[in-house]
Amino acid sequence: IIQHYAHKAQTAALVTVNGWGNTPVKSEHALIWDWNHGGVQQHITRLTESIHYYGALATSFLFPEWDQNLDVGEGIPSEEPYYQPGRPMFPIPYIKKMIQDYADMAARTQELGFDGIYLHAAYRGLPVARFLSPLCNNRPDEFGGSVENRARFLLMICDAIKQKCGKDFIIEVSISGHDNQPGGATLEDTIEVIKLGEGHFDLVQPRAHGLDPAHPSGYTKQRIPYLFMAEALKNAGVKMPVVGV
Repeated sequence: IIQHYAHKAQTAALVTVNGWGNTPVKSEHALIWDWNHGGVQQHITRLTESIHYYGALATSFLFPEWDQNLDVGEGIPSEEPYYQPGRPMFPIPYIKKMIQDYADMAARTQELGFDGIYLHAAYRGLPVARFLSPLCNNRPDEFGGSVENRARFLLMICDAIKQKCGKDFIIEVSISGHDNQPGGATLEDTIEVIKLGEGHFDLVQPRAHGLDPAHPSGYTKQRIPYLFMAEALKNAGVKMPVVGV
C-alpha cells in the first residue's frame, strides 16, 4: 500500500489515502484501518513520508462511527441500507459529539503527517450528506429546513477541524451536485452550500447523486460526464478550487 501511494505521488500534487475510522473495516468499497493502534501508526507515518518524498501533499478520508439506530431526521423513507424509516433524530448533544469526533480524528491524522482530510458529503450515505439533502433532513430545528441550516453540520465540522489543526490544514469536501429526485437538493442548492463553505473548507469536488461512472476507471460513453457541475460552480462565482471527478 505504501508503494502504491508513493507511485501516485510521483505525478500528483495531492494524494488522498483511503482511510481511517474508529474501528477497522474491510470491504470491496473501502479499506479502513484503526489509526489509534500503535502498530498501524508506524506504517501510516512511513506512508505519509513516502508521499512527501516526491513533493506531493497527503490527505486522508475520515470515516467516524455513528449510531445507526439514529438518523438525521425522523421517519424519513430511505433507500440507503444503513438507515430505515422511523428512526429517531440525532439529538443536539449527539450532533456536537459527532463534530468533536471529526475534529479529534483530523488531529490524529495531522499527528501522523497528513496535510489535510477528505470529507465525504456525497450520495446521502454518510450523516454529513444526509444533513444536506431535504430528502433525508426534515428537522424542525437549526439543522433543518433552509439550505443554510442543512449546511450547518458540515460547516461546524470544518470549523472544529480548522480550530484544532490550524487554518492551513486542508479540507476537501466531496458533495453531490444534486439529488436528481423531486423534492431533493438542486444544483442551485449545492452552489449555495459551497458559497457558504468558502472560508470553512478549501477544495470542493462535485459528484453525481449516486455511485456513478465519474469514479476512476468507470465505463461511460461520456468523457468526464459530470464536468458540467464544476463548470456551473465556477460560472456562479465560487472562488475556491473546484476538483473535477
